[in-house]
Amino acid sequence: MDESFNFYYADNLEMLSRYARVVYFSPIKDEEPPECDGLYIGGGFPEVLAGLLARNSRMMSRIKEYAEDGMPVYAECGGLMYLSRSITDQDGSKHDMVGLVDADTIMDRRLTLNYTEARISNPCIIAEHGSMVRGHEFHYSTLVDIARDSRFAYEMLRGKGVDGSRDGFIVHNTLASYMHLHFSHKNLVERFVASCKRYSTR
Repeated sequence: MDESFNFYYADNLEMLSRYARVVYFSPIKDEEPPECDGLYIGGGFPEVLAGLLARNSRMMSRIKEYAEDGMPVYAECGGLMYLSRSITDQDGSKHDMVGLVDADTIMDRRLTLNYTEARISNPCIIAEHGSMVRGHEFHYSTLVDIARDSRFAYEMLRGKGVDGSRDGFIVHNTLASYMHLHFSHKNLVERFVASCKRYSTR
């Protein structure tokens, strides 16, 4: 929660706090995440302060290490952009990012704005295969040079997602999507927290 990542449904944070202790941190100012069993990186405008995010290489390295170790990481929109290889801002400057998601983010002036609905095509840290999720997407960016072997959790029924038909990169125990989910169905939170508990006790 900082100048770059500040879009979270208040309901989502309230729901999470019923099941787990929620601790906030800043990918800009802090050297590393707090001691935790899972990460939630929400939306915002990481392209605005991309230079500051890029300079905090220790934070990015630690997040990538945690994810590669199997820590559950849920990221949406700005969080997805942050986890990609790079962000190229509207001035054309390219900034290295976490590099967990095998794609690059390019800013453009076209707004993607939709309500979204998707079917879970691959089980992930928030939902089982075949279940449905709903939310929205709002961004001025596009992902390019996406690795051909990328795995996706969402089959889009409404909305654009990453490429018009898919969204929700699955990397290790990370789920990163353009879609913002509202945790109105408590099973989403329960499954995410259960994933965190399994990580903490392994």
